[in-house]
Amino acid sequence: MFFRLYFASFLCLTLSLLSCEKPPEPAKTASSAPPKQAQAPSQTPTQTLTAKAIQNSQLEIRTAGPRTLQQIKDFPGKIALDQHRVRSVSSKVAGVAAHCDKHIGERVQVGEILAVIESRELADLRLEYLQRSQERELAQKQLQREDRLSQRIQSLIRALRQGQSPEKVHQQVLDLQIGSSKSQLLSFYSRLKLAHQSYTREKDLIASQLATSQEFEAARQELESARAMYLGALEEITWQRENVLLEQRKNLSLADSALNSSKAKLLTFGPAGLQSLSPSQLTRFEIRSPISGVVVEKPINQGQGVMPESPLYTIADLSEIWAEVQIYESELDHVRLGQRVVVRAEGLKQSSSGQITHVKPLVNETSRSAEAHAHLANPGLIWRPGMYVTVAVTEGVFPVPVAVQRIAVQQFEGKPVIFVKQGNTFQMRPVQLGRQDREWVEIRTGLKPGENYVSKNSFVIKSVFLTAGEE
Repeated sequence: MFFRLYFASFLCLTLSLLSCEKPPEPAKTASSAPPKQAQAPSQTPTQTLTAKAIQNSQLEIRTAGPRTLQQIKDFPGKIALDQHRVRSVSSKVAGVAAHCDKHIGERVQVGEILAVIESRELADLRLEYLQRSQERELAQKQLQREDRLSQRIQSLIRALRQGQSPEKVHQQVLDLQIGSSKSQLLSFYSRLKLAHQSYTREKDLIASQLATSQEFEAARQELESARAMYLGALEEITWQRENVLLEQRKNLSLADSALNSSKAKLLTFGPAGLQSLSPSQLTRFEIRSPISGVVVEKPINQGQGVMPESPLYTIADLSEIWAEVQIYESELDHVRLGQRVVVRAEGLKQSSSGQITHVKPLVNETSRSAEAHAHLANPGLIWRPGMYVTVAVTEGVFPVPVAVQRIAVQQFEGKPVIFVKQGNTFQMRPVQLGRQDREWVEIRTGLKPGENYVSKNSFVIKSVFLTAGEE
């Protein structure tokens, strides 16, 4: 009704402009008036308007020419989450939800704490890990102590092998803290040195025939006995040191294995398993967001019991989403991977472009339709999952030599026409229409490239021709 009133008022304005601007016709006499002749059917109808009338009509003039049209087909659809950008967050331990302060619709950053679980199971494992750490540290220290002791004994042995007097050797190793091995080796070394001196003296005396053979033999036997005792003690201490070091290395290896096993148990809970190892926080298990996004689900409340793998949150990155397209089986040949789409929704003044990235291979037995996904960027988060949309799929593009805007085409006496502007004169051209898309239509005959035509408000020119035909 509003459009009719608007059209009537606009038409009256145009006619009034035409009537007031039209120059007065000279008075016709019976002798001077030529006989009225009918217009030839083949002649193109024209109407001339004043410049002011054209300006008041707010006409939009465009130039006809070649254009590439797009063949587009609409499909129903729905905005959905991009499943590649959704993360379900669960607990890996049994316990109680002590804190879960993030709510649905709240934005979170990657690594941000979502919830804190208090877990006795985790506390026991952490205590075991701390105990294994202490045992490993003790084994490491014990090995280092025994290794230092072995190095000191080796220093003592090197000093003894220099063959110096027991007094000088004692002075060299005076600061070495070795223990009983030090006194034992020095004692056998002193006996060996003394026996060697006695043997040398008896050897010299028997050469001078000042000693008997029995005394020389006794000195020789004492030297052999002292040497055997010294070498035996040296071998025993060296062997003992090697066994002690081997045992300590074995203990350290066992401690490492136990610690690694305890650590592996904690790592099954993720990096958070090794965190909060202070005595006051052994039960604390922090659950952090794996991605940056928005909380879309939260089936957990504070104080609620939690089991391993029970869902706590669902986080979605809404910067990119899917438009789920429903395609009936009779129209499956219209949709293919890689096609460009335009998504729009009732009530939204904005549309988005995307691309078909996935077409499910199965047809639903109930709805007899298949589903395709169009990937869309959603920087302003205007598209919300669950919204119903229309998905315009571009099936193909094709160039045409002459095209005009669809709003330029009017129906006159049941046939399509275009109003061509030549100066202040408008011709009504019958045309033959061809292929078309949402905005443009191909003109096969009746219009040439480069001609100017009325696009916007072409109905005003049509009203002028209708009014002229009624006069």
